[in-house]
Amino acid sequence: MSLNFPLKSPLDIDNVVSKLTKSIQNVVLSSSSSTTNKNKNKSSISHSLFLVNHIKCYNFINAKRCARTLWQNIKYSRHKTIYKNLKTNLKTQLAKYRSEQVSLYLSTLTSNNGSFWIIKPKS
Repeated sequence: MSLNFPLKSPLDIDNVVSKLTKSIQNVVLSSSSSTTNKNKNKSSISHSLFLVNHIKCYNFINAKRCARTLWQNIKYSRHKTIYKNLKTNLKTQLAKYRSEQVSLYLSTLTSNNGSFWIIKPKS
């Protein structure tokens, strides 16, 4: 699709806006029809991924707490290194978990029930 449109008059602008709006709507409708069958299986997959990631994060949090306590009590430099490594590993695990949750949430949006157009912040 070419984006070289004449935008010299208000009528030209209105025509271009309507063409772009129609093309975006067509793309959204065509992409949402292919994802409806996938969404049925994704609910069970997302639940199992949630549990696995939750357990991983929980284990990292516990290990980090133990390492921090050990380092604060003994003040040995090796314990501080272990604590910092666990802290960065926990950060990466949480970032990966958040990105997976966002991608799963975005994959469930459809134009049929209006969720694609009305994204509300989670409270």
